[in-house]
Amino acid sequence: MVPLFAELVSQQQAIHMVLHNLLASLAYGIAGIGLMVAAFKIFDWMTPGDLGKEILEKGNLAAAILATGFLLAVALIVAAAFA
Repeated sequence: MVPLFAELVSQQQAIHMVLHNLLASLAYGIAGIGLMVAAFKIFDWMTPGDLGKEILEKGNLAAAILATGFLLAVALIVAAAFA
């Protein structure tokens, strides 16, 4: 009977660790997405015109490449900060 109790305790600890890590990943993911959105809004505010309108409505490929490069750079910074 004692080994089964020991296995139950270790399984409960494992489940607790998995849930804790899942919630931490979810929190970091939400924070990262929030930082990316905020950075894009600031970048859009700093550039002339409406960057979203340029990309989505006018199909401006140069603006899309510019925004992509900026977001990749911010994503690397955010990932490094969370690591």
